[in-house]
Amino acid sequence: MVPGRDLLGRDDGHQRSPRPTGQFGLAAQTGPLLAEFATLPALSLATTVLTGLLIVSVSRSVAGAHRDDREVWHGYRGRVGLVLVFSIGLGLAETLVLGALVGLVALVAASKAIGVAVVLGLVFAWPPSSVRSG
Repeated sequence: MVPGRDLLGRDDGHQRSPRPTGQFGLAAQTGPLLAEFATLPALSLATTVLTGLLIVSVSRSVAGAHRDDREVWHGYRGRVGLVLVFSIGLGLAETLVLGALVGLVALVAASKAIGVAVVLGLVFAWPPSSVRSG
């Protein structure tokens, strides 16, 4: 079978080898990936603030205090800073722990213990039991 051809010899439209420049189209994929990583922190913080606002609104409604959006926002506005600080702190802590684990695996791999590094990487990448049972 010839690469780029189906079983009947027709062109299947898929390029099987790199372009003559040696590129696999990574430049076209890098832009959207970088845009996603750039917007991730803002989306995470916005989601946290809006979720907190929804929780306050629903809890007030369940308690029987019906308020409009402006009253709910004024009651929640003082806590937004605390929620943002907590979210940023939690994100930094997760980043530090993940960086330490990646560094540990890289250090073990650099010491020529590739098998141990692979096992450590798999153990650290395995989801916690609460995720698996859910």
